[in-house]
Amino acid sequence: MAWLIDRWFGRPFTFSDLSRVAGFLAVAGLATATSAIGGAATMALLHNAAPFWEVWRAWFLSDGVGVVVVTPLIIALAQLWREPPSRREWIEGTGALSLLTLARLYTLDYPSDSWLSFNPAIVVLPPLMWLLARCPPAFAMAGVSVASILIICATTFGIGRYGDVAIPMIERARGAQSIVATGTIFILVLVALFAERRRSEAQLKQSNNRLQLALDCAELGTWSLHLKTGRFENDMRDRHIHGHGQEWQPKTLGEMRSQVHPDDLPKLDAAFQELRHTGGSCRTQYRLAPFTDEERAGREGWVTLEGAFVRGDEDRPEQLLGVTRDITLHKRAERALADRNLQLALAGTYALVGTYAYDVGSEMYQISRLSTVCQRGLRKRDAPNGEPECTRMTYPASRSASTKPWLSGGANTIASIVLSVSMARFDGSIHATSYRMTPMDQHHA
Repeated sequence: MAWLIDRWFGRPFTFSDLSRVAGFLAVAGLATATSAIGGAATMALLHNAAPFWEVWRAWFLSDGVGVVVVTPLIIALAQLWREPPSRREWIEGTGALSLLTLARLYTLDYPSDSWLSFNPAIVVLPPLMWLLARCPPAFAMAGVSVASILIICATTFGIGRYGDVAIPMIERARGAQSIVATGTIFILVLVALFAERRRSEAQLKQSNNRLQLALDCAELGTWSLHLKTGRFENDMRDRHIHGHGQEWQPKTLGEMRSQVHPDDLPKLDAAFQELRHTGGSCRTQYRLAPFTDEERAGREGWVTLEGAFVRGDEDRPEQLLGVTRDITLHKRAERALADRNLQLALAGTYALVGTYAYDVGSEMYQISRLSTVCQRGLRKRDAPNGEPECTRMTYPASRSASTKPWLSGGANTIASIVLSVSMARFDGSIHATSYRMTPMDQHHA
């Protein structure tokens, strides 16, 4: 039996799901049936009066009950040895196990004509379920084993209902066997179900922890909208993004819409309307409704939102889930960069100052301002894209000076270069140009 379990399920074996319970029962039935064949054959050979199938059935039932009752307890104790319970579980499990033993003893001593003898489970089942729900499986298996042993003892010594002389002894024995076997199988099934539930809860908790870590690292807030009830829920970070504390908890979409700038509500509604028709996900940005003079002066907060529908039966949207992120600093940086670029463009236009970038590795020029090209008498589409081409535009007398900084190793040792060269325009005129060149990264030229 142990070989079959090890071959089918590996080590260590635990009652962690229903397939393992079914496999254990199949192995137990196969092992006891094989053992019963050998016992019945021996009895038939040594005692001619003993019918083979009667002996086989009695042997099978007795061995089967013993295997089903004792083996799970041994397996659970081995698991308890590998995974010791906490102090709380020890105290709670021992207390519930003692209560179960007392309850089983109390019901066994009642006479057969008592109402309690017909349904002793109302006293035994509560502490047994307590062991199943809150303690390791070994305590529940110990509880059902104690209850089974007490039933066998009551049948053997004729105590209570199991000692009713009006019922034949063989029938009382079969009744005790059936109660013990079915009770143990019932507990095994519950142990497997509770184990699956604990495993699912642990996986869900781990998944939630990973999700929360990702949200914290990305500084994302979460929200959800139940379409049927209209109930709105969000987390603490989403409330903080919208400028509120933990005490402010919006319950409806209307309360949440009041936090959006009125001018951005149509854009937000259009994004969700398109999402409802096309499915998938949507992404949009909106400003927060101004509440202070500073926000009314143009320093309002910005939020980016992403959402997606959760669909149920018949592909109908049931819930809207999404995340939010505060992009106020990003928007302010974009605005500041746009202002600086505009100022640079105005300065280049009025002062005839152009900017460019040269990549030493690829020998490519990037003409970033139109004024640079205009100084050379070119259209922007005719701008040079490499050092040789730009060098050919340099007047021969200044060509050596203009190419000297780009010689191999030159840019590694020069912090800043100022050159004055003469440029040959396409119309044949000579144009004096002053260059100021500074490497962006001296370590990498």
